[in-house]
Amino acid sequence: MNKLDTKRIARALESIAKSLNIIAEDTKVNRELRQEQVKMFNELEEKINDLIEDPFSLNKVSDRKVYEDAKKGKEKSKEDAL
Repeated sequence: MNKLDTKRIARALESIAKSLNIIAEDTKVNRELRQEQVKMFNELEEKINDLIEDPFSLNKVSDRKVYEDAKKGKEKSKEDAL
């Protein structure tokens, strides 16, 4: 092997190393994005299930209190009208 062949091999190895580093970085970023997407989809699924179970949020304590207060207000208005 002469010097020219050695330089070509060295350049090829450097190019391969650079390509492998880029692939490793891309893989890491893609994994992180995929994990974030899974988290977001799980949160979305949970919210959808909450909406299916309680579409108007009447079972939540604070929302239930607001609903009951509004209902009492309507009943009182009806009594006042009579």
